[in-house]
Amino acid sequence: MQFAEYARYLACGVALDECLHDFLDQRPSGKYTQRHRASGLAGADFWWQPANVEGAALASLALARVLHFDDVISTELLDHLAVHHPDQLRWAIRYSKLFTRRDSPLWVHLQSSCTCDEWQTFFGVCERLLLQLEPFEAVIKSAERQLQSLTLLELLSYLSVLAYTRLGDAGDDPAGMDWVAYERII
Repeated sequence: MQFAEYARYLACGVALDECLHDFLDQRPSGKYTQRHRASGLAGADFWWQPANVEGAALASLALARVLHFDDVISTELLDHLAVHHPDQLRWAIRYSKLFTRRDSPLWVHLQSSCTCDEWQTFFGVCERLLLQLEPFEAVIKSAERQLQSLTLLELLSYLSVLAYTRLGDAGDDPAGMDWVAYERII
């Protein structure tokens, strides 16, 4: 990371944002996988300095990319962020949808180690959200089972017919919930 170089002429938060821009833009391109990039970002020293992270607007987005992988961030860093930057970590959890992976070692660790009222409220909200999403998950799983026997060409043909019939109904479905299901099936 080039944080030290940016920090020479920019404020800490701005320097970290520049560094995180590089990460989010996947620079340098073609050299590393997402896992390697996330591992490098999680291993950087700037996370341990509260002044660096406080002024960084992109910290939650970058952390969300890191949280997609269960094995690239240490539990020590998670604990540090939970204490010193709880709001940014909670937003990263939301963005990464870590709370939907109930058996994730990171999620299990956070639930067991973050015992203050704010974190317990957050965990409760996440659990209620998951309970509300369960019926939709069941519908998606059912559709996946029904479409499992189709070849890719048959599936795409089927989806294109469904999408065509829904073009006129786009105003009735402003959130585009059908497309979320289609993307998951594909």
